[in-house]
Amino acid sequence: MHQFEAETARHIVVIMLREALIARDIELIVQDLRPNAPAVVARNVEEVTARLFRGDVIDIAFVDELLSAIGPSDFAQRIATDRGTVVLVGHEPSAVPQRPNLTLLQFPFTREDVEKLVFCQPVC
Repeated sequence: MHQFEAETARHIVVIMLREALIARDIELIVQDLRPNAPAVVARNVEEVTARLFRGDVIDIAFVDELLSAIGPSDFAQRIATDRGTVVLVGHEPSAVPQRPNLTLLQFPFTREDVEKLVFCQPVC
């Protein structure tokens, strides 16, 4: 994590996906919907934590790997502490356990699907 502290708490969106085109699509939609909310785009937890500042609040995290997002990790704990929502991208509902801060974004998705998730915080 950065050594610097943000002057005020930044409410951020994390986009941690392996597929760059899907990540970029979600990033553009989020930037349009929440232009003042920084989006941290990365391929893994290490890249995300390297880009966070102390005091940042994760409102929503779009991820494609269940374990790295809600398993026993510092990243999962950070999302829970921030009362953020994990959006699991591209999975079938039958393959995902029910968790209070977990929701799905299935393929194919539309701008409206992402918009519902972004504006339905902390829980849909």
